Amino acid sequence: MAKDQTLRLFIVFFLLHSLTSSSSLSTKNITTDENALLALKARITHDPDTLLAKNWSTSTSACNWIGVTCGVRHHRVTALNISYLGLTGTIPPQLGNLSFLALLAINDNNFYGSLPYELARLRRLKYINFNYNQLSGNVPSSIFNISSLQELRLKHNRLLSMVNVSGGGLNLMSLDLSENLFEGELPSFISECKQLQFLNLSSNNFRGGIPKEIGNLTKLKTLSIGDNKLEGEIPKELGNLVELERLMLLDNVLLTGQISSLLFNISSLWQINFSNNSLTGDLPQNMCSHHHQAAVLKKLLLSENQITGTIPYNLWQCRELTVVSLSYNQFRGRIPRNIGNLTKLEGLALGGNNIIGEIPYEIGNLPNLEVLGLEYSNLVGHIPATVFNISTLKRLTLHNNTLSGSLPSIIGFGLPNVEYFNLRFNNLSGKFPSFITNASKLQFLDIGDNSFSGFIPSTIGNSLTSLEYLNLGINSFTSSTPDLSFLTSFTNCKNLGTLSLSDNPLNGFLPTSIGNLSILLESLYMEGCNITGNIPQEISGLKNLMALYLSENELTGSIPVTLGNMQKLQALYIRYNNLEGSIPNDICQLNNLVELYLHSNKLSGAIPACFGNLTNLRLFSLGSNELTSIIPSSLWKLKDILEINLSSNSLIGTLPLDFGNLKVVISVDLSHNHLNGDIPTTIGSIQNLQLLSLEYNSLQGPIPKSFGGLISLESLDLSNNNLSGVIPESLEALSYLKYLNLSFNRLEGKIPTKGPFANFSAKSFMMNLALCGLPRLQVPSCKTTTHPKSRITVVLAITLPLIFIVCLTLIIMLRRLNILIDVASALEYLHFGYSVPIVHCDIKPSNVLLDQSMVGHLSDFGITKLLGEEDSMTQTQTLATIGYMAPEYGSEGRVSQKGDVYSYGIMLMETFTKKKPTDETFIGEMSLRDWSRFVVGSGGGLRRVECAQPDSRRFVRVANLCCPLSPKPPPHPSVSSSPFSGFFV
Repeated sequence: MAKDQTLRLFIVFFLLHSLTSSSSLSTKNITTDENALLALKARITHDPDTLLAKNWSTSTSACNWIGVTCGVRHHRVTALNISYLGLTGTIPPQLGNLSFLALLAINDNNFYGSLPYELARLRRLKYINFNYNQLSGNVPSSIFNISSLQELRLKHNRLLSMVNVSGGGLNLMSLDLSENLFEGELPSFISECKQLQFLNLSSNNFRGGIPKEIGNLTKLKTLSIGDNKLEGEIPKELGNLVELERLMLLDNVLLTGQISSLLFNISSLWQINFSNNSLTGDLPQNMCSHHHQAAVLKKLLLSENQITGTIPYNLWQCRELTVVSLSYNQFRGRIPRNIGNLTKLEGLALGGNNIIGEIPYEIGNLPNLEVLGLEYSNLVGHIPATVFNISTLKRLTLHNNTLSGSLPSIIGFGLPNVEYFNLRFNNLSGKFPSFITNASKLQFLDIGDNSFSGFIPSTIGNSLTSLEYLNLGINSFTSSTPDLSFLTSFTNCKNLGTLSLSDNPLNGFLPTSIGNLSILLESLYMEGCNITGNIPQEISGLKNLMALYLSENELTGSIPVTLGNMQKLQALYIRYNNLEGSIPNDICQLNNLVELYLHSNKLSGAIPACFGNLTNLRLFSLGSNELTSIIPSSLWKLKDILEINLSSNSLIGTLPLDFGNLKVVISVDLSHNHLNGDIPTTIGSIQNLQLLSLEYNSLQGPIPKSFGGLISLESLDLSNNNLSGVIPESLEALSYLKYLNLSFNRLEGKIPTKGPFANFSAKSFMMNLALCGLPRLQVPSCKTTTHPKSRITVVLAITLPLIFIVCLTLIIMLRRLNILIDVASALEYLHFGYSVPIVHCDIKPSNVLLDQSMVGHLSDFGITKLLGEEDSMTQTQTLATIGYMAPEYGSEGRVSQKGDVYSYGIMLMETFTKKKPTDETFIGEMSLRDWSRFVVGSGGGLRRVECAQPDSRRFVRVANLCCPLSPKPPPHPSVSSSPFSGFFV
């Protein structure tokens, strides 16, 4: 009995001791968990809602803290979920002390830094979710050795690699490493994770091939390894994944080969996405023949590959299909009509293929269709009216085909839910599709580049209030009112960002309401619209406009100074109009301007010097205006300019050495001005220059040898200047030079023969002083000698060219003289060699024809008059050519022999001065007749007369006798009494 009592006391003591020890151990362990969590709290640098700062306090049990869950049995932390709290900080190694932790979720925060290796001590851990943070560095290999781990989610971080992972993840069911920076080949250990059901490695930098061992993961339901740099063929072993539901291999542009037909045998597969790869071959025509596959396949996305063949005819048997995207491949043939049986289809994209024929009307039988893309194909015929009766349609793209006919009227049709509508680049015609005005959800509308006509609805903008992009350009639309009332209706489109109406005969003027268009408007295209009147100052209300295109209209008046208020403007195109006046300095306020095209107007005055402040300017064209003065020196400071065109103005002055500052310029056209001086040698340093046009100026001096440095030059025109010296041999190095014109200068010496000069013809070098070279260039051969130069040789070398020049000049002058004598003889015969005097009435160079012997013949007697026996003059209403006709002829219509003599005198002046009577230098009261009298009197001028000999001025004196300023009759140019008689005696 005593022994039993002793035994009972021992048992009671043991139980009390065990209970006390257990209580002490429990208190210690919960304290360990609490310290680990407080270590995490200490690493938080940003807690936007101060949740942890206020709630995680030692005054309460850790089991009561936000995001913390404890087990009932041991009162230890089993789950930590602080997701979506916007926390910023790092993960402390103390989390490895939460030994009872089964769930760790800190996803959708801003944690950064590396993953601590101590996490591998969490042997009970089943679930890790660190998605959408900024974690970096390596993933500790020991994490994969947690035998209890079933889900690991590290999506959208900055993790780099997994080092020495092997033999782990045996119980892993879900692995998401997508949207990181992993490199190298796909991890080999994955093939050992036999329990995997979800694998996502997409959006990394993995390289190499797809391991065929992945085909051993027979429990896999989702495989996503897209958006990497994988290459090679898709392993046929993937066909062994009998439970696979989703297969996504998109965006691996180096994936090649044909799609294995085994993949279409997987009965559970409902999504296939192989878009944007380099897959080839044909699709299996029986891909939807398998009963199970046909019953589950919902999404088939194979766009942007190189797949060939025809669209599978039995595709309609996969009746569960909701999305079919086969666009931008090399499919050929027609669209199967039975595709209309896919009544669950929501998206059909077949564009960018070699599909031919018409659009099947059966497509209109797809009651759930939201997206229809048939663009960039070879489709013809009408668009089936049934297409416009799909009320669910949100996106319709049929652009870049050869579709024709008109669109249906509003009766019975409409697209109430359409948001994107693109029919551009077809042959569609008819009136503006009226049903469009009922598409109140429309955001994008493009029917440009067709043959639509008729009025643009004046209230179009009242109903399309959601419009963001509108292109009606290149049609035959017009406006029902001259004030373009439809334009005013667009003020209701508050989201409109692009408006394109170019190349339509709108036939109106810009209303002041244009300034009230959407504040979001960035691009306005109204080129070639027959718009007249001024540019309204109110246009400056478009504060966010970045591109303004008003070229090729009939705009008049001046450029509004208010354009300077459009601070975001980057492109300003108002070329080919009738704008006049000076260029306002206010344009210099457009600091973001990149492209400025004002050419082909009537702008006058000086180029604003402040243009040099537009440092973003790349394309700059003021050509074909009436601008004067020098080129501002500030323009040569635009170091990033790519194109300059100041041609066909009246600019004067010299080209500075600063020209060479334009280091990246590609094209420079300064032709048809009055520039003088030498060509700057610094131009030769512009290695990107492709086109240089300086023709029709008064430039002089040599062609710089530095031009050999223009290694990108393709076109060089220096014609019609006063350039002298030799053609530099350095130009032979310009391997890209395709066009060269050095004609009408004073160049001499040998024409280079190497490089691009082997392809140039005589036209490139004609009418120079003393060029020599190959016979095909129609210049004298160059003389060569090997004897030492004696004094006589040196003298001859100097004098012979002079003698040649003098002789050549005399020959040319004699030839011209003989032609003029021929004309004089013809006039003498007309006036005195017939019983009835004949007055030609239109003497000018173009009416003098030359035969093979260079004999002059007078032609064109279309307005000739006969004088009676007693008439010395008569009247006419038919005018001769301006500049050549006598003053009394033009003002009073009087016809007489004196008028022919006057015209002959003008022609004589033109022949020996090379100035036309209509030359642009003759303005106001100054005429060729007056100018020639100044030349004769001063001995100056005659810049373009060969050698500027006094004998040339003698010809001009003769011409002045034929064109008297007083009513005194001019002498008749008869041969017997010709002032030319004895000229060369």
